[in-house]
Amino acid sequence: MIKNMLLIDTHTHLNLNDYEGDLNEVIAKAHHQGIKYFVVPGLDSKTNAKAFHLALEYECIKIAVGIHPCYWHDEDPMTIQQYLRLPQVVAVGEIGIDLYRDKTSLPIQKKNLQIQLDLAIKYNLPVILHAREAFEEVYKILLPYKNKIKGVFHCLVNNLEEAQKAVDLGFYVGIGGIVTYNKALIAHEIAQKIPLEKILLETDSPFLTPFPLEKTQRNEPAYLKIIAEKIAFLRQISFSDVVQQTTQNAKNLFLIDKL
Repeated sequence: MIKNMLLIDTHTHLNLNDYEGDLNEVIAKAHHQGIKYFVVPGLDSKTNAKAFHLALEYECIKIAVGIHPCYWHDEDPMTIQQYLRLPQVVAVGEIGIDLYRDKTSLPIQKKNLQIQLDLAIKYNLPVILHAREAFEEVYKILLPYKNKIKGVFHCLVNNLEEAQKAVDLGFYVGIGGIVTYNKALIAHEIAQKIPLEKILLETDSPFLTPFPLEKTQRNEPAYLKIIAEKIAFLRQISFSDVVQQTTQNAKNLFLIDKL
């Protein structure tokens, strides 16, 4: 793939055990498909540390550190502060609110999110946001931070109005494998209507394997190209246009400037 066709996977969990046995091969396969850099977010203390050690080993890995909302019960969000001045760290994340399984923990989830937003501001870092069945809760917390913080709503593909509100706040929208599913009509609409200048490409691997591999394959960054191709098809523009703009978006947000 020619130099100006390189991609960035802005959300991949290479720090999970799913890649323990073949990470070198996974990275090599992705590079062969034109994926140059990987942004690897932490979820808790263990995966934050694992992401950091991966970034020391692989120059192509940049990391985000954060406490995911599903780990509110046994993690202190202040522990991420030890990483936030390190050059390998390009964002605070994955942070947010998740009400899919547990609505009773909303107060502590909100508190943890606010703590980590304040740390992102203190260290001048963007955020990677998780808002599963909790967009309005996250949105209301972000309103006072408008123009003070930037970032991306990860996997925001279930509601066009929410995606537009995220963009109006100055945030990017992360689009992953769901957009390749034939029945994911709302995701298709988001990919068509959100300005390309506000879209980031992500695999969320090992989760959300794109079609037609979703029933047989573990997801991995090499499949990012499938997502870019689907967005190009939906928008009726060239694959090159999608790659060039979304790569520039990722470079702008995460200050990845060596491509």
